[in-house]
Amino acid sequence: MGIAFIAAVLGATALILVLTRHGGSLATATPGPSHATSPLDEAERILARRYARAEITAEEYSRMLVILRR
Repeated sequence: MGIAFIAAVLGATALILVLTRHGGSLATATPGPSHATSPLDEAERILARRYARAEITAEEYSRMLVILRR
């Protein structure tokens, strides 16, 4: 029983190390539907980030958002 317990602990530790190195967390190792975003969604996110960092003005943000949504 002692050897089986040690083997189980070592196996679990190795599994955790492998999963966290390849995904950052255990949650990313589980299969599931991917949340693909459309190019329009990504463009709007980039635009919002630029506005939040004050790279563009409110007027520029509004104008570009209208253009993206045409």
